[in-house]
Amino acid sequence: MPIASTAQRLSCAVLLTFASLSAPVLAQDAIFTDSYELAFDVPATNAEAARFLNQASFGATPADIAIVRQVGVSGWISQQIANPTVTLSRNWLEQYATTLPAGTEVSQDDRVQRWYHVAVTAPDQLRQKVAYALSQIVVASDRDAGLIDEEILMGEWNDIIVRNALGNYRDLLVQTTYSPMMGIYLTTRRNRKF
Repeated sequence: MPIASTAQRLSCAVLLTFASLSAPVLAQDAIFTDSYELAFDVPATNAEAARFLNQASFGATPADIAIVRQVGVSGWISQQIANPTVTLSRNWLEQYATTLPAGTEVSQDDRVQRWYHVAVTAPDQLRQKVAYALSQIVVASDRDAGLIDEEILMGEWNDIIVRNALGNYRDLLVQTTYSPMMGIYLTTRRNRKF
């Protein structure tokens, strides 16, 4: 009899241990089954559509809100992916340079103003927003002495990122690696011995 009661006690202890271990897991499953955000493809309100667009673009417009409400989030993303990249900076900067008076050149302000204009008005908003995010990861800075006067090359740098924003990350890395801008940015030219 004592052996049976010891076995009963042991099995009871094992069952209580497993029950206590599995109870929080079951409670956790019940709490997090739907996550914190509602899954949706077609936003129920203009506010939901605007919230999505403010995250996926440089700002919601009434026209874009109507499109997202009509075709849904996945439809809008498909349309954005299908949009051709027509808002490149280098071509615009080179054409703008031909209109300037003799002795003047494209300035840093011209390049930045062009970037802002494209970011706000381009039809390929998703590509522009992803390119902006990627430009924070794959960086060439015009803030050091070697690149400060390279507005056209900086425009080309932005174009490389925009062209590859919705493609393969490896292709983006290859394009940026072979870019003259990256070569200038990473050079040891003008480095002096300490």
